[in-house]
Amino acid sequence: MKKVDDEKIDYKKAIARIYKGNSVIGAGFWVEGGYLITCAHVVRDALGAERVAQPVGQVIKIDFVFFPLDETLSAKVLFYQLDKDKHEKVDIAVLLLLDPVPTGVYPVKLLDRHQLHQPYGVLGFPKGHSTGIASFGQLLVDLPSGWVQLEDTKTQGMAILPGFSGAPVWSEADRAVVGMVVAREREQPEAKIGFMIPARSLQKILPKLKAPSLLELLHDYEESCRGLINRAYQLCTKGWPEPRPANLAGQLDSLQDIPLGDQPYEAIDQFAALFTLPEFNPEPALQKRFEQWLSLKMKADPQEMKADLQALRNHVQSYLADDTQRATATESHLLIHVENGSENARSVKALFIADKGCYRSVEAAGCDPVRAPEAFSEKATLETLPDLVRACLAEVTELYPLQALMIHLSLPVEWLNQDCDRWFSTEQQSTFSAKVPMGADYPFVVRMAERSYPNAIPPQYRHRQKWETKWEELHKLRPDQVCAAFVLGDDLSTPEQYFAKLNQSQHYLGLKLSAVPSELESCQIFKMLIITGTPAAVWLRQEQFAANLVSMDEIDRLLNCNIATLPEAVRQYRCNAVGHIAGPHIGHHLSFLWEDPDLVPPSAHDKPTSLRMPQAPKP
Repeated sequence: MKKVDDEKIDYKKAIARIYKGNSVIGAGFWVEGGYLITCAHVVRDALGAERVAQPVGQVIKIDFVFFPLDETLSAKVLFYQLDKDKHEKVDIAVLLLLDPVPTGVYPVKLLDRHQLHQPYGVLGFPKGHSTGIASFGQLLVDLPSGWVQLEDTKTQGMAILPGFSGAPVWSEADRAVVGMVVAREREQPEAKIGFMIPARSLQKILPKLKAPSLLELLHDYEESCRGLINRAYQLCTKGWPEPRPANLAGQLDSLQDIPLGDQPYEAIDQFAALFTLPEFNPEPALQKRFEQWLSLKMKADPQEMKADLQALRNHVQSYLADDTQRATATESHLLIHVENGSENARSVKALFIADKGCYRSVEAAGCDPVRAPEAFSEKATLETLPDLVRACLAEVTELYPLQALMIHLSLPVEWLNQDCDRWFSTEQQSTFSAKVPMGADYPFVVRMAERSYPNAIPPQYRHRQKWETKWEELHKLRPDQVCAAFVLGDDLSTPEQYFAKLNQSQHYLGLKLSAVPSELESCQIFKMLIITGTPAAVWLRQEQFAANLVSMDEIDRLLNCNIATLPEAVRQYRCNAVGHIAGPHIGHHLSFLWEDPDLVPPSAHDKPTSLRMPQAPKP
């Protein structure tokens, strides 16, 4: 955007002609923000009766009268409101140009006030004047309809006629546009009376257009960039509103509606700025499109615009830094390990790790034992396990100053499909009337007891190396890659198929299931996760839920995130489910397996004799 002295700007160069077929039927004009404003009834006439039922999204032809081209330009309808029956009449449309704006077209300045009895000038395109003709007069009176009456009292001169609609009303004294021609007096045409919509009414519309213009920009990228879109939305909303809208249009509308508050930039501008950052968005073409979108919203010369854009980019870069810091911040971990075995009552051990970075499993350094299992003789059944887990959580929260706590529950594979994230803590039951599940209050993951003794695995089983490699690769993924890295297992039926699929590509690092497997099938599936070194899985526990909801869409939406924040994303889904007790919600029935190879019990060298590692299926 070039800097041009306001005194030298010819407003007429911003005026566009709007076509129906080959005929000019009205005018529009280019304004700051990258929009073309006109009257809704001009758009209606341009589209014709067959397309006017749904004008938004339709494309019409325009050109700029002072910049004749061999072909007309295409413009898409972003906003359309036509209601002349109201006390305050509305007749406004806004277009988004799909082709490049000709060099030399500068946006006109809209003035949020006007002075009556001041002279005006307007250039329109009535019948017989397709290249334009001017009309002059005075701003006469403000009307109850919200319009302003225009009148030319001279005998000579052109009256406002059909073809002037949508043209900007120019005040030479203010060097600005004070309104838009909307109608003429039909009953007394000899009086040369017209009407304009004041510029302040047009200005109220423009802030509402960022969402639809961004929707158009992202039209071809919505699927490929879904992970980036969801992450950008999360960073810019910080939980406003909940729940997150399901589609892109809803997300952009929400961003547009967020109050500015104490923020220096609007949330939707911050959203766009994230996509200009190479460290966030790796696609250069998309970076450029967002830079151009933002530049059209900035009122400055190239150097000032560049500085303003960089200031905005610096602001949102801090969001990325904060997000990374949150993902890598010191977390405390409660590890509860239920050993595998043939008895109904299984041995249980628990420990608290205040700082993962200080924990060493081989030396048993950087952890404290949790004594709660002693009250249960260090044994638990499926019936007593909820009470034991509650006791461990109560002990840890009472003894340690916690900034963040993650609960890891290692279970034998035959116990793994329990709804343990739905158990309540004793503290919540005694203190609060509303019961909040542990999985909604803390990141809560399940693990496989058979994999929790990696150092004791016989040498012929090389699962530990696969596990560590896949865990490392998992955390290298960009947000837009996470969903595709989770293999969809709904169509797989045998252990051999799971083994083959999970080993098919080095990019398959997790498993996702929306079709609920049987208990026997789930045991086989979990064992294949160990053999293939797969460290993560997301699945549903209830068949009825999967049938009532498009569950895979929900799971894919969950997986479109920064991988380091996936445990927190699962917690948020479970938290959102608390308010949906009566209806289906993915958070009620969502299991999440998340196995960090650095967080294993220090008793890894005391492998129980009953432990049996699964073997890979024979070819």
